[in-house]
Amino acid sequence: MSKKLYEESSVQDIAAAIREKNGTATKYKVAEMGAAVRALSGSEAVEWHQCPEAVRNYLANVTYDPSDYSTSQIANYAPADAVISNYKPIGQTVGNKIFYNECPNVQTPFISEGKAGTLKPLDALRWIKTRPTSAEAWNVRDLGGWPCDGGTVQYGLLIRGGRITDADRDVLVGELGVQHEIDLRGKEGRDPSDGEIAVASPLGSDVWFTIAQKAAMYTLTPVETWQMYLRCVIDAVTHREPVYFHCTAGADRTGTLACVLEGLLGMSQSDIDKDYELTTFYSGAGTDANARRRNEQDWIKLISAINEVSGDSFRDKCVHFAVGTCGMTMADINAYRAAMTNGTPETLHWYQTITKNLTGCTISNSASQVDYGEAYAATIAPESGKTITSVVVKMGGVDITATAYSAGSGAINIAKVTGSVTITAAASVPSVTYTITRNLTNCASSNTADTVAEGAAYTTTLSPTGTYKKLGAITVTMGGADISASAVSGSVVTIEKVTGDITITCSAVITNIVEAVGIAANTRLSTSAGSNKDKTGWAAIGANMDAASLIHLAVGDVLRIKGVGIPAASDGSSAIVKYNADGTFYSAAYLYNGAHFNGMLCSDEGNGLIKIVNRESENDIRVSVICTDTTAVVVTINEEISY
Repeated sequence: MSKKLYEESSVQDIAAAIREKNGTATKYKVAEMGAAVRALSGSEAVEWHQCPEAVRNYLANVTYDPSDYSTSQIANYAPADAVISNYKPIGQTVGNKIFYNECPNVQTPFISEGKAGTLKPLDALRWIKTRPTSAEAWNVRDLGGWPCDGGTVQYGLLIRGGRITDADRDVLVGELGVQHEIDLRGKEGRDPSDGEIAVASPLGSDVWFTIAQKAAMYTLTPVETWQMYLRCVIDAVTHREPVYFHCTAGADRTGTLACVLEGLLGMSQSDIDKDYELTTFYSGAGTDANARRRNEQDWIKLISAINEVSGDSFRDKCVHFAVGTCGMTMADINAYRAAMTNGTPETLHWYQTITKNLTGCTISNSASQVDYGEAYAATIAPESGKTITSVVVKMGGVDITATAYSAGSGAINIAKVTGSVTITAAASVPSVTYTITRNLTNCASSNTADTVAEGAAYTTTLSPTGTYKKLGAITVTMGGADISASAVSGSVVTIEKVTGDITITCSAVITNIVEAVGIAANTRLSTSAGSNKDKTGWAAIGANMDAASLIHLAVGDVLRIKGVGIPAASDGSSAIVKYNADGTFYSAAYLYNGAHFNGMLCSDEGNGLIKIVNRESENDIRVSVICTDTTAVVVTINEEISY
């Protein structure tokens, strides 16, 4: 270990400051100063007083049932019909003594002797009087003293209460060392009693001031506000910088944040309830013993919202909310817990289970649990002679295999575990497999598998694609032998037992010549010039108006057109036009059922199909027909249209 050099005067100053704070004459070695500083509450100069009997009874006897928040238990100690003749408001002077924080119907009040100070109970609570006048800040008390994980909550770091002014600076800053103020009232949706929106702390420019756009409410929303407040508290506390957080009266909104902060420390739900209701014992709300009775409905909403978060305990639910929703880390939570407890609490582990369902394979990471928010990594490997056949990874019941598992390496990587993890994997001895090769032109296979196991059955259906309407011959070989005769039935290929590599070959034949010759919607052909003319409800087939778009018919050819119609007699628009080989106009005639033109016989076959039989000589033609949907038109030469 390397040696460190210190200025002696600096070390003496540190020791003197410790003695000034704790009121002792103790001498310290350098190695002892850290512990001595951590032991400082930050408020030893403030007078502590004994807790009144009613509060002690309340703390000792009230236990809350987390399943029932319908009744305010504090009514047993501050009933609605309480006699308040002995009640003395804060700041009331009796003789030379100033009474404060007095409970209704309590005969023996605690007193301050005219000083500002704090109340330290026998068990937990510490109220703080911020000034020796009646106009002090409402309901200010320290969160310290309550039992929690690792012992008890530290005094002097988290102080809750109502709104403050610069008059509270001497006690809150000078005596308690407050360095951060968190205003829980928010900038939007404020109650009229909240006053003006603050832009800086009234405690002075050296106090960090935080206020959200919207206040954190009892449904754990808005999340952005909770993120801000939790981050501010955790950062401040872990640096041993006291925080004052407040609303207007230090009751409901303040109690909301206190609830989560106490839950993170592992305080019991009953004690968290007690702390919330202790506002009732504060007498600054007026002479009505019920004036600050807790807001039952708001508290129920808060507890219900926390209980909806996953987790086995109230603490775990608060941790899940802070880490899973608000973006804190487990390191943040552990640092906060270490700072806020008197001693070193046991490291917080909020475990997420790792369940493995493995068949024929192993996994490199044997851990059965992982801390919430931590990473998990493992590698799946097959047993000797086997291959991985399936891997499924789920987290919180959601399948994350696609992002968490790499089939090439067998690696499983989860960057942040936020729920229980289940890994299901299987491996088996690989069976013999054969390849499936498809030599397909203008057609497709319904079965796209590239391999098939030995002895397994195989079947697929072929179909033409695009404008191709008819399959050509289908040939099938297996192990190099042609099995087409037994394997092919129409467009279906069936092999009952695969014993070799399979090759399937097929080409679809073109029958629809529409795209080759062109078709124009809402168009007819001129019988005097062969040119295109506008005509709604007609279509011109061969509409490209060039030699290449002519429909060539040899002697004996049969032209079929599906999806169109012709009239029973001449209508002046349906036409058959003959052209020269170079595409120039030759002659034309009207097209109707039974029409004869240049050796061509035209007929309506019904069901949207017409037929032109070329009997005598070659012809190069275009036709205009009745048509409302050109996309459905099919034109073939010497081929039945039967699809």
